[in-house]
Amino acid sequence: CVIKTLPIVADKGLEHAIDEVALRLEHDFAPTRRAAIKALALVADKGDRYAIAAVARRLEHQKTDTRVAVPAALAQVTDQDDEFAIEEVCRRLEHERPETRVAATNSLVPVFVRGDERGIDHLGMLLEDDDPLVRFTAAEVMAMVAQERDQYGVTVAARRLENDSLDIRKAALYCLTLVAGRDDEHAVNEVTARFLHANAEVRYFAAAKALKQLVERGFKHGVACCIKILYHQNREVRTTAIKGLSYAVEKGNEETILEVGKMLKHEDASLRE
Repeated sequence: CVIKTLPIVADKGLEHAIDEVALRLEHDFAPTRRAAIKALALVADKGDRYAIAAVARRLEHQKTDTRVAVPAALAQVTDQDDEFAIEEVCRRLEHERPETRVAATNSLVPVFVRGDERGIDHLGMLLEDDDPLVRFTAAEVMAMVAQERDQYGVTVAARRLENDSLDIRKAALYCLTLVAGRDDEHAVNEVTARFLHANAEVRYFAAAKALKQLVERGFKHGVACCIKILYHQNREVRTTAIKGLSYAVEKGNEETILEVGKMLKHEDASLRE
């Protein structure tokens, strides 16, 4: 009933009304917070900068429930691709408190259009965050900000497979599995490209973890990529390709058996070995 009276007692855009409604996002009672989210659309038009700022400030609030309410509240007062809303959210991505960075990461969904490379770039950086929950959240939000099988999103995540930190490589792989799905040729290309990396740990992770999760057993593109790398001049790279091949093929795969048979007759003894 109170919500229905708001248009009667307050004109849209009235700052006092916006403040009063936004304040209820901090309430301990969940139905009150939900009512406040709905009420925001009655006291502010979409794109109202005062309302956007009032909501975005709650990303820094001490209460988890208040921060969690912000993405839905933002959706009431802004359209996607609103530059002011993007700025208000993105500047909180670098906040000193990881709780605020998590909330701001979730708030990228209502402010970025799907496939917007700016949002994807922000999420790529967040995959390298010091806090594990921020990294996990960034991976999951990437799946909502990037398009399905988004090649740019895949590339951004795959770059983090080269990070020195195992935890960041794991976050990047989790992100890849969400954005690319399985049997995605671009994703497989990005992963097998890391077989050539100078860091042995990066090569191993790409072969034993990343390719294993992205490739269905018997997926021809993954097999073809591994076979191509088997001819690389660097022995350690070839070893990585063999490991990747073991995850990419089914036992008895005819194509692989024939290709390995060819290599056994190769003039280069190191390749035969």
